[in-house]
Amino acid sequence: SWKRRSIEEFVQTDLVAHSLADLRRSVPSAIDGLKPSQRKVLHACFAKGLLPSAAEVKVAQLAGFVIEQTAYHHGEASMHQTIVNMAQDFVGANNVPLLEPCGQFGTRADGGRDAASVRYIFTRLGPLSPLLFPAADIPVLSYLEEDGELVEPSHFVPVLPVLLLNGASGIGTGWSTTFHGYNPLHVLDNVLAHAEGRAMRPMVPWAAGFTGEIEMRSGAGRGQPLVADAVHSANKFLSRGVAELTSDGVVVSELPIGTWTSGYKTWLQERLSREDVEWKSFAERHTERSVCFAFRHTPEQLRRLRAAGAPPLHEIFQLESLHQLGNMHAFNADNELCHFGSPEEIIELHADARLSLYAQRKAHTLDRLDAALAALEAKARFVSMALSGELPLF
Repeated sequence: SWKRRSIEEFVQTDLVAHSLADLRRSVPSAIDGLKPSQRKVLHACFAKGLLPSAAEVKVAQLAGFVIEQTAYHHGEASMHQTIVNMAQDFVGANNVPLLEPCGQFGTRADGGRDAASVRYIFTRLGPLSPLLFPAADIPVLSYLEEDGELVEPSHFVPVLPVLLLNGASGIGTGWSTTFHGYNPLHVLDNVLAHAEGRAMRPMVPWAAGFTGEIEMRSGAGRGQPLVADAVHSANKFLSRGVAELTSDGVVVSELPIGTWTSGYKTWLQERLSREDVEWKSFAERHTERSVCFAFRHTPEQLRRLRAAGAPPLHEIFQLESLHQLGNMHAFNADNELCHFGSPEEIIELHADARLSLYAQRKAHTLDRLDAALAALEAKARFVSMALSGELPLF
């Protein structure tokens, strides 16, 4: 029945519940680095046996299976995009894609928005996914319940913190988050160091295939590059593309992380109408994975570019981007939203969850062995009684 409620009561009940639900959809878990929709996809892929050795399946078909198996309520289009994003492997996307991109899943030309229709692209689990998410974990994970049926786990517990491998971003109600990816080998080294009680080494953000430079920064301004010992205090980093002045003109062969080729081309075309532009035209020689802008200049423009004291090429061609590191929010193992000051804190939290899961796996394995031993002892006793004629006759 209808009931009048105060604004305060509405805020503390319905609005808070809505905000929390929004945050859980938008902010990843610090344990497995996944949002609920991504977790549903991964769970459905394991349930379907879509291993790297299996035949790939059409993305549209996989989305239907995920929706059916995990009670997904937000429409097929959203699920299609989730699957495509999980398989993208261009520079600035996933360092370790959990799904394999069998087809055109998008390129760095337009940040993945140029992916083909889901009717024509296929996928399956990536080669590292079964290693990151061992099958032995499945029986001891805690599963959610939807309409009286068990669906996906509340979170997986991968061998390495996937959140630091691929990064994540999202905007919820009152909170947002941005995690950048790191070199998987550096993450592995720090996980081992923490397990062995050694000090972890500071990590620098990394993107697979990126050939430019990354410099850690601190303070309100750009400041100076930090030395290795001060990386822990950095709250931002600078990614710089690559430009080279050749005998024919400037060649830009890399863009900052997160700068897509089409957007950079638009900026170049807009600059051509200005009087102070340093090029008269440019040609594009890109591939799906690499960037190449070849510029043509007038003799006067070349003279200015080569002059002593001329601004660096990365400033003239806008090849620097500043990225923040202080907005790292994620849910912990108890489903509480937490702020993290460094990637090393993620490793520490993940290690506790992984060790706890190993204890559960050990107990589960011992229970199974005890049950198997009891069954074998009963069979042996039956055979022994049958051979000695001790079985009762009915």
